[in-house]
Amino acid sequence: MDKHSAGHATDRLIWTGDNIGLDGGEKPVIIGLMDSSGRRQFVSLEQALAMAKRIDQQSGYPRLSETLPAVAANGYLCPVDLAAWRAAEDRIAALMYDSAQDLDVAFWLVAEDRVEDGRRVRGVPLSPKFATEEQCREAAVEIKATKPDAYLVRHTICFHWNSPEDIMERSKLLDEIRCGEPCHG
Repeated sequence: MDKHSAGHATDRLIWTGDNIGLDGGEKPVIIGLMDSSGRRQFVSLEQALAMAKRIDQQSGYPRLSETLPAVAANGYLCPVDLAAWRAAEDRIAALMYDSAQDLDVAFWLVAEDRVEDGRRVRGVPLSPKFATEEQCREAAVEIKATKPDAYLVRHTICFHWNSPEDIMERSKLLDEIRCGEPCHG
């Protein structure tokens, strides 16, 4: 999960799909988003652009930074969406630049998908955070004896270089990852 907005995990949105460019600019863009609790919502392009800072970098940023500019340049946005894009274009470009200034921390862990409270939850951690894939694979062998659906997940957490709180959180996470030999559980 992205800690770019540390303390606001429920504010983070995952871009689950869209119809950008599919209707040749005849129909408005609809974007699917999901919050961290698994609740889905469909929003207009204008609404998504207003929430761009909350959208997960891996799921939504390629659509914002690459797809939208290309679709707009080729005339595949309806007039309302094109106006929304033009109004937000500079702000989105600045946001993309900011995200490139983030400090990433990547780690591996063993996880499984579960159904909790009637909702499917993906990538539930079964192991502590490990710094390397090799350590995680060793732990997975042990964990799979009791959890056959376990699998490996690589997480990247982004911290903004200009935020002291993020830098402190990043240090704590790196200490946790580098704690030595993994303890399985």
